[in-house]
Amino acid sequence: RVAGHVDTRYTPPMSVYEARSSHDASTMLGVRITETCVDLYGPRLGGLFLFGSRITGTARPDSDWDVGVWLSGPIRRRATWLPWVAAFGDWPETLDPTFFTESSLDEPSGWLLEAVQGGVRVIHDPSGMLAAALARIDGEIRTGRVHRQLFMGLQYYRRAVTA
Repeated sequence: RVAGHVDTRYTPPMSVYEARSSHDASTMLGVRITETCVDLYGPRLGGLFLFGSRITGTARPDSDWDVGVWLSGPIRRRATWLPWVAAFGDWPETLDPTFFTESSLDEPSGWLLEAVQGGVRVIHDPSGMLAAALARIDGEIRTGRVHRQLFMGLQYYRRAVTA
């Protein structure tokens, strides 16, 4: 796994037994997160991906797991965040979800651009649309159509001016 790489090779979720046999922490966790989110959000769940220090290889032992959660419909605290806390609050891993909708994939905000820039790992994508959108965003970053800038030490992204 190379930092900055977008892993869009989605394969259907493996069983927990198969994941355990691979000794891959993100695969094992990804299966557990996927199973729980499918139960929590049902058909609203469009896809899931991991990002951040656990994926880039820069995590400390106390680092959390960053999870991108693509949901259809409006993002409301009662329907998204509260069920998440109830389902994942007692897990030994600290999970930090970022909920987003399809419009975030069409016009990615700074957090999503930063996640893709650092590298993501798709863990649930039944339609293939999430992987395709993340690959498109990665391409826009790599070709300079979207680029990172600094303003007073703060990073932000800007679309390149086209003639």
